[in-house]
This record gives sequence, structure tokens and C-alpha cells, in this order.
Amino acid sequence: MSDDRQKLVERYAQRSTKASTTVAAEAVNYQAASPVSANRPPEPMLELRLKAGDAIALSYALLITAGFNPSQGITLEFTTHKVLLRGRNLRSIYRAIVDHRLAYLQEFPRPLDDQPETAVVVTTIQCSPTA
Repeated sequence: MSDDRQKLVERYAQRSTKASTTVAAEAVNYQAASPVSANRPPEPMLELRLKAGDAIALSYALLITAGFNPSQGITLEFTTHKVLLRGRNLRSIYRAIVDHRLAYLQEFPRPLDDQPETAVVVTTIQCSPTA
């Protein structure tokens, strides 16, 4: 193999290794949400980050109702979408949403949850347009 081809192969082989390392690092550095300080203005939108890498941002101004049930999760009804959040220790996330103090929510990136029992973990974000 020529030197140029060998360099290309090595470069792309490093990328795939970096990608798998990035997924593992995301799980280790997982943060379910990003609360905003009370001395800053409220957030205009709530960004929902899904496991697959997709994201959607919904305006807090369009939030009609928010409900919290410890065994079922958090239900958010926007004028355009309905959102269901499942996980554990979600009460702080619910309070931050009600106060418009949450910049983003992020699903746990791996199927197995290895976070401490006291950690806030969002296992599922379901977002669907309203009819």
C-alpha cells in the first residue's frame, strides 16, 4: 500500500476508535439537564436531546401544562407537541421546567443505566406532534 493510502487508513481507523470512545465518555460525563442560574433571564426554549443524536427545541411560551408523577415521569403539553419524560429522580427537572430554568434535557446515551441511585437520569424522551 502506498504511503498516502496507509495514512488515510490510519486516519479513518482513529476516527472510529474516537467515536466509540466518545460514546463511552458521554455515559461517564452524563448530565441529564442543564439548569440555569436564577440570576439569569428564563430560557426561551427547552432543547430535547435524544439518544440517536436528534434534537428538538420547543418554546417555553408554547408550554400549556406540565405534570409530574414519580412512577410515570413528566408529561409536558405544548401547543404543537406532547412530551413524555421517563427516568428517576426527576422532581428537580420538573421544578426547573415549571420555572423555565432548564436549557436542555438529555436521554441517557446507553441502554444500561450505571449511574448512582441518587443521580437524575432521563431514560426516555418521547416527543410527538399534537393532532
